[in-house]
Amino acid sequence: MKARVQKLEMEATSYKAAAAAAAAVAAAAITEAAEAEAAAAASKQADKLKEASAKASRTAEHMLCIQTLVAADGDNSAKEELMKHQRDCVMLQSDMSGFTRLTKAYGILHFLGLVQTCRAIFKKHLAKHNGKVVKYDGDNVIASFATSLDAVHGVRAIHHEIEMYNEGKEKDFQVRIKLGMSHGLMLIIGNDISGEAWEDCCTLGEDTAEVGEVLVTESVWDDLTHAPADEMHSFDFEARTTEPELDDEGKVVVDGKSLKHFNLTFKNAWQTHNEVNEHVMEYSHSDGCSLIMILHIESEDLDTEVLGAYMYIRAALDDRVFCVLPVGTRVRHKKRGLGTVDEAMPDGRTPVDFDNGERHRYRQRSMYKLEVLTAGSDAVSLIKYDDQRIFAYCLRPEDALRAALKTQLIINSINGRFKKLGNVSVSIGIEHGSMLLQPHDYFGDPVNVASKLGEDTAKGGDLFVSNKVAAMLSTSDECKATWDALNADQRSVTVSHVTIDYANLTIKPDAVLATMLPGFVMPTDADIHKAIDGSAV
Repeated sequence: MKARVQKLEMEATSYKAAAAAAAAVAAAAITEAAEAEAAAAASKQADKLKEASAKASRTAEHMLCIQTLVAADGDNSAKEELMKHQRDCVMLQSDMSGFTRLTKAYGILHFLGLVQTCRAIFKKHLAKHNGKVVKYDGDNVIASFATSLDAVHGVRAIHHEIEMYNEGKEKDFQVRIKLGMSHGLMLIIGNDISGEAWEDCCTLGEDTAEVGEVLVTESVWDDLTHAPADEMHSFDFEARTTEPELDDEGKVVVDGKSLKHFNLTFKNAWQTHNEVNEHVMEYSHSDGCSLIMILHIESEDLDTEVLGAYMYIRAALDDRVFCVLPVGTRVRHKKRGLGTVDEAMPDGRTPVDFDNGERHRYRQRSMYKLEVLTAGSDAVSLIKYDDQRIFAYCLRPEDALRAALKTQLIINSINGRFKKLGNVSVSIGIEHGSMLLQPHDYFGDPVNVASKLGEDTAKGGDLFVSNKVAAMLSTSDECKATWDALNADQRSVTVSHVTIDYANLTIKPDAVLATMLPGFVMPTDADIHKAIDGSAV
């Protein structure tokens, strides 16, 4: 009897312990749920505050616009109130050289590509030096800085990166800009700008400066001559002779000749040893696929809508075709060994945690350095945009085909969105083989064959793959559903004394997108605008 009582007591103790453990788990779950609910409530409240802030900003801007209109009617009190919203800043205007000549020689996309590159460089360095874009005006970038010293540091960084971009390129393929800069009180309402400093920087940057020059007004010169001694060693001024010009009434015409100004130059070679080493070319051999895509755009006008459409296309492709690798993808780097892809960063870079403990971040143009080990991932790396041509690389024909089909679908969906864009289409060539890869470029027979197919032979809307690639795709179990959704018409062409046997791939009328490209979703406008905001790199 005693033994049984002891057994029951032990069981009771065990039940109590289990009950206590269950109660602890329940309490933790309740706490976790409460925290999650609190977090959700906080997030919701933050969204409300953000929306209220945006609304308040719009309201304030609206009131400023009303005050501007009233002041224009001669209401002095409105003018005085409006002037209270002026802010002291440094205005900068850039102007790109060669639009008419380059567009006539190479087409609109050549110049649009240079404009996009220029904007990306500006946006990158403005954020680092207390500056911001006020607006884009055609090929011009209009920006503001808090101080003249911030402006000098920002312009110096911009000039440096443009020089690095231009290095080794022919003149027609370089970003060639001239800049004007002035300091003073400015009234900026949305994209509308008013103030003497704005007019002066436009006069210098657009009408007076030569390519490569940074012309600054006396106000900026005065600021910088009072800069700290350790800053003065990095820049210098070249005074320009002013030649006042009089109009018919004897008044001085304010232009670049009469406006006192200086040419800002940078002393010494400011590329450090480490900065030079960062740009040393890295070469590697790899077997893979070369994709060469040619955009065909009818419009030859450079205006805000056409430029916006071009940016829209590039952002859409970056977001859905040359996308970052999925989290968890295993990769191999030639020097760093094995690694695992982490969650993409807001600026579009792909972080990789290597097994040796190192962590590195890769931009799209450097993704070719990573050998993708996870089967089935869309490992398509953008090599470069070059005029209307898009150069890409991937290891496997399956990924190349999917990227090509996605590109065609995205480009087709853009037709009709932009009235001034005209019809837009893409022709694509794909070949597989051994290539020599380097940053921003690649070489080898696959590149030549893909170019002859996609650029020299194909018309807008065509997708041509070599017979070698077609054979690899037709026997791939992974690609069976995609290949079965296509018609493959065998052809042959001779270009520059080279005969290429290839297949013209077209999508069957009854093809189902979900079967042909599992998991692919067409990008929305919101997706693309998000990609645009995070791209300028």
